[in-house]
Amino acid sequence: LLNRGPMGPCSQVYADEAMRKSSTMLTFILGMVCLGGCALLETLVPWKTELPNRLSEALSEPMCEFGSPEFSFFECPAWPPSIAGMLLGALQLPGVVFVGNVLGSATAFQILSSLCLAPLGLSSKYVRIFATPNPLAWFQLPYVGVASVIAHLLAGKSGDLKGAIGVDEMQAFLGGFVLIFGSRLAGGCTSGHGLSGCAMLMTQSWIAVPSMFA
Repeated sequence: LLNRGPMGPCSQVYADEAMRKSSTMLTFILGMVCLGGCALLETLVPWKTELPNRLSEALSEPMCEFGSPEFSFFECPAWPPSIAGMLLGALQLPGVVFVGNVLGSATAFQILSSLCLAPLGLSSKYVRIFATPNPLAWFQLPYVGVASVIAHLLAGKSGDLKGAIGVDEMQAFLGGFVLIFGSRLAGGCTSGHGLSGCAMLMTQSWIAVPSMFA
Protein backbone atom coordinates (compact mmCIF):
# COMPACT_ATOMS: atom_id res chain seq x y z
CA LEU A 1 0.00 0.00 0.00
CA LEU A 2 2.72 2.48 0.93
CA ASN A 3 4.55 1.85 -2.34
CA ARG A 4 1.58 3.29 -4.24
CA GLY A 5 2.43 6.81 -3.08
CA PRO A 6 3.64 9.36 -5.66
CA MET A 7 7.32 8.66 -6.26
CA GLY A 8 8.22 12.11 -7.56
CA PRO A 9 11.83 13.18 -8.12
CA CYS A 10 13.04 12.17 -4.65
CA SER A 11 15.49 9.30 -4.30
CA GLN A 12 13.93 8.51 -0.91
CA VAL A 13 10.14 8.57 -0.82
CA TYR A 14 9.70 8.10 2.92
CA ALA A 15 11.35 10.04 5.74
CA ASP A 16 12.09 6.92 7.77
CA GLU A 17 14.02 5.46 4.83
CA ALA A 18 15.91 8.69 4.23
CA MET A 19 16.76 9.08 7.93
CA ARG A 20 17.25 5.34 8.48
CA LYS A 21 15.02 5.46 11.54
CA SER A 22 12.09 3.36 12.72
CA SER A 23 8.83 4.45 11.11
CA THR A 24 7.01 3.64 14.38
CA MET A 25 9.28 5.95 16.34
CA LEU A 26 9.01 8.78 13.81
CA THR A 27 5.23 8.42 13.61
CA PHE A 28 4.96 8.57 17.41
CA ILE A 29 7.13 11.67 17.53
CA LEU A 30 5.06 13.25 14.75
CA GLY A 31 1.84 12.54 16.67
CA MET A 32 3.20 14.09 19.85
CA VAL A 33 4.42 17.17 17.98
CA CYS A 34 1.04 17.60 16.28
CA LEU A 35 -0.85 17.22 19.56
CA GLY A 36 1.43 19.70 21.28
CA GLY A 37 1.14 22.16 18.41
CA CYS A 38 -2.65 21.94 18.41
CA ALA A 39 -2.79 22.48 22.17
CA LEU A 40 -0.47 25.48 21.90
CA LEU A 41 -2.46 27.05 19.06
CA GLU A 42 -5.73 26.50 20.91
CA THR A 43 -4.26 28.20 23.99
CA LEU A 44 -2.93 31.19 22.05
CA VAL A 45 -5.82 31.52 19.59
CA PRO A 46 -9.03 29.76 20.76
CA TRP A 47 -10.93 28.44 17.78
CA LYS A 48 -14.17 30.21 18.70
CA THR A 49 -12.48 33.61 18.35
CA GLU A 50 -11.86 32.95 14.65
CA LEU A 51 -15.54 32.43 13.80
CA PRO A 52 -17.76 35.15 12.31
CA ASN A 53 -20.16 36.87 14.71
CA ARG A 54 -23.25 35.04 13.46
CA LEU A 55 -21.66 31.69 14.29
CA SER A 56 -20.23 32.90 17.60
CA GLU A 57 -23.72 33.80 18.75
CA ALA A 58 -25.01 30.33 17.88
CA LEU A 59 -22.21 28.70 19.88
CA SER A 60 -23.69 30.11 23.07
CA GLU A 61 -26.76 27.93 22.59
CA PRO A 62 -27.07 24.62 24.53
CA MET A 63 -26.88 22.65 21.29
CA CYS A 64 -23.25 23.81 20.93
CA GLU A 65 -22.12 23.14 24.50
CA PHE A 66 -19.79 20.22 23.93
CA GLY A 67 -20.28 17.58 26.60
CA SER A 68 -23.78 18.68 27.61
CA PRO A 69 -26.87 16.50 27.00
CA GLU A 70 -28.25 19.13 24.58
CA PHE A 71 -25.14 19.10 22.39
CA SER A 72 -25.90 18.16 18.78
CA PHE A 73 -23.37 17.65 15.99
CA PHE A 74 -26.09 18.26 13.41
CA GLU A 75 -27.59 21.42 14.91
CA CYS A 76 -24.40 23.18 15.99
CA PRO A 77 -23.04 25.26 13.05
CA ALA A 78 -19.38 24.86 14.09
CA TRP A 79 -17.41 21.99 15.60
CA PRO A 80 -14.19 22.07 17.62
CA PRO A 81 -11.30 21.52 15.17
CA SER A 82 -9.97 18.70 17.34
CA ILE A 83 -13.23 16.77 17.02
CA ALA A 84 -13.59 17.46 13.30
CA GLY A 85 -9.96 16.49 12.71
CA MET A 86 -10.29 13.19 14.53
CA LEU A 87 -13.45 12.29 12.62
CA LEU A 88 -11.80 13.15 9.32
CA GLY A 89 -8.68 11.19 10.21
CA ALA A 90 -10.83 8.21 11.19
CA LEU A 91 -12.02 8.00 7.58
CA GLN A 92 -8.62 6.56 6.74
CA LEU A 93 -9.64 3.27 8.37
CA PRO A 94 -12.56 2.33 6.07
CA GLY A 95 -10.55 3.61 3.09
CA VAL A 96 -7.65 1.27 3.82
CA VAL A 97 -9.81 -1.68 4.92
CA PHE A 98 -12.48 -1.64 2.21
CA VAL A 99 -10.78 0.14 -0.71
CA GLY A 100 -7.11 -0.55 -0.10
CA ASN A 101 -6.08 3.07 -0.46
CA VAL A 102 -5.71 6.19 1.66
CA LEU A 103 -7.71 9.41 1.46
CA GLY A 104 -7.32 11.86 -1.39
CA SER A 105 -9.62 14.00 -3.50
CA ALA A 106 -7.71 15.75 -6.30
CA THR A 107 -7.68 12.63 -8.48
CA ALA A 108 -11.49 12.78 -8.66
CA PHE A 109 -11.24 15.92 -10.80
CA GLN A 110 -8.68 14.25 -13.07
CA ILE A 111 -11.03 11.30 -13.50
CA LEU A 112 -13.95 13.55 -14.40
CA SER A 113 -11.80 15.48 -16.88
CA SER A 114 -10.57 12.25 -18.48
CA LEU A 115 -14.11 10.90 -18.80
CA CYS A 116 -15.11 14.11 -20.60
CA LEU A 117 -12.09 14.12 -22.92
CA ALA A 118 -12.05 10.44 -23.88
CA PRO A 119 -15.33 10.46 -25.92
CA LEU A 120 -14.11 13.56 -27.81
CA GLY A 121 -11.09 11.73 -29.15
CA LEU A 122 -8.76 13.87 -27.07
CA SER A 123 -7.27 10.76 -25.57
CA SER A 124 -3.74 10.03 -24.43
CA LYS A 125 -2.13 7.42 -22.25
CA TYR A 126 -2.61 9.72 -19.26
CA VAL A 127 -6.31 10.23 -20.04
CA ARG A 128 -6.90 6.52 -20.66
CA ILE A 129 -5.37 5.61 -17.30
CA PHE A 130 -7.82 7.78 -15.36
CA ALA A 131 -10.82 7.04 -17.63
CA THR A 132 -10.42 3.31 -17.00
CA PRO A 133 -12.46 2.18 -13.94
CA ASN A 134 -10.18 1.52 -10.99
CA PRO A 135 -11.53 1.25 -7.43
CA LEU A 136 -8.22 2.45 -5.98
CA ALA A 137 -8.78 5.84 -7.62
CA TRP A 138 -12.48 5.98 -8.45
CA PHE A 139 -13.51 5.77 -4.78
CA GLN A 140 -12.67 9.46 -4.69
CA LEU A 141 -15.70 10.25 -6.88
CA PRO A 142 -18.33 9.41 -4.22
CA TYR A 143 -16.00 10.73 -1.50
CA VAL A 144 -15.79 14.17 -3.13
CA GLY A 145 -19.42 14.07 -4.28
CA VAL A 146 -20.85 13.34 -0.84
CA ALA A 147 -18.59 15.95 0.75
CA SER A 148 -19.77 18.56 -1.78
CA VAL A 149 -23.45 17.79 -1.26
CA ILE A 150 -23.19 17.85 2.53
CA ALA A 151 -21.19 21.09 2.42
CA HIS A 152 -23.87 22.64 0.20
CA LEU A 153 -26.69 21.54 2.49
CA LEU A 154 -24.95 22.80 5.63
CA ALA A 155 -24.00 26.08 3.97
CA GLY A 156 -27.61 26.59 2.93
CA LYS A 157 -28.83 25.85 6.42
CA SER A 158 -26.47 28.41 7.97
CA GLY A 159 -27.00 30.99 5.22
CA ASP A 160 -23.49 30.73 3.80
CA LEU A 161 -24.41 30.19 0.15
CA LYS A 162 -23.85 33.83 -0.71
CA GLY A 163 -20.76 34.69 -2.71
CA ALA A 164 -17.57 35.63 -0.93
CA ILE A 165 -17.11 39.35 -0.38
CA GLY A 166 -14.97 40.88 -3.13
CA VAL A 167 -14.97 37.74 -5.32
CA ASP A 168 -17.26 37.38 -8.34
CA GLU A 169 -18.23 34.15 -10.10
CA MET A 170 -15.46 34.28 -12.71
CA GLN A 171 -12.78 34.95 -10.11
CA ALA A 172 -14.08 32.06 -8.00
CA PHE A 173 -14.05 29.75 -11.04
CA LEU A 174 -10.51 30.73 -12.03
CA GLY A 175 -9.32 30.38 -8.46
CA GLY A 176 -10.82 26.91 -8.23
CA PHE A 177 -9.18 25.92 -11.52
CA VAL A 178 -5.77 27.09 -10.30
CA LEU A 179 -6.23 25.14 -7.05
CA ILE A 180 -7.09 21.92 -8.88
CA PHE A 181 -4.28 22.41 -11.41
CA GLY A 182 -1.81 23.00 -8.60
CA SER A 183 -2.92 19.92 -6.70
CA ARG A 184 -2.49 17.73 -9.76
CA LEU A 185 0.88 19.30 -10.53
CA ALA A 186 1.99 18.59 -6.95
CA GLY A 187 0.69 15.02 -7.07
CA GLY A 188 -1.87 15.57 -4.31
CA CYS A 189 -4.03 18.03 -2.42
CA THR A 190 -4.55 18.83 1.26
CA SER A 191 -6.16 15.40 1.63
CA GLY A 192 -3.66 13.31 -0.31
CA HIS A 193 -0.56 15.13 0.93
CA GLY A 194 -1.82 16.57 4.22
CA LEU A 195 -3.91 13.74 5.65
CA SER A 196 -2.31 10.75 3.98
CA GLY A 197 1.17 11.60 2.75
CA CYS A 198 2.31 13.36 5.91
CA ALA A 199 0.97 10.54 8.07
CA MET A 200 2.96 8.05 5.96
CA LEU A 201 6.09 10.21 6.40
CA MET A 202 6.37 10.94 2.68
CA THR A 203 9.09 13.49 2.06
CA GLN A 204 7.20 15.07 -0.88
CA SER A 205 4.19 15.68 1.32
CA TRP A 206 6.26 17.43 3.97
CA ILE A 207 7.47 19.76 1.23
CA ALA A 208 4.06 20.23 -0.41
CA VAL A 209 1.93 20.92 2.67
CA PRO A 210 4.04 23.78 4.11
CA SER A 211 4.15 25.26 0.60
CA MET A 212 0.36 25.17 0.40
CA PHE A 213 -0.02 27.29 3.51
CA ALA A 214 3.05 29.50 3.06
